[in-house]
Amino acid sequence: MKRFLAFVVLAVALVVVLAACNSRDSDLVGTWDWQANDSFYTFNSDGSGTALGGMFSINWSTSGNVLSICDTPAACGNRCPAPAEWTYSVNGNRLTLTARNLQTGVAIGDTFQYTRR
Repeated sequence: MKRFLAFVVLAVALVVVLAACNSRDSDLVGTWDWQANDSFYTFNSDGSGTALGGMFSINWSTSGNVLSICDTPAACGNRCPAPAEWTYSVNGNRLTLTARNLQTGVAIGDTFQYTRR
């Protein structure tokens, strides 16, 4: 009985950890316009969305202050081979994205400002 109880506790802990790793920040849900042109991101609460003014379907998730975007969900489902990663912050109606190096996780300096529609 103790083994079974330990297994159940471990299984529940694993589910909680995995859910936290693939979360979605509700502050991002909505449509965000880029000031430089008519391009925008739409982030839906289910982790789907669109990019570049609706031209591309995306899947997205967050972990801490890192936003991961897969721009090929039709081709690879939830197993995106190389998602784009951005460090992000939301301050009111302003979204700031800073590109990250996928190998090191370090911000590489390209920063973009978006405004909530």
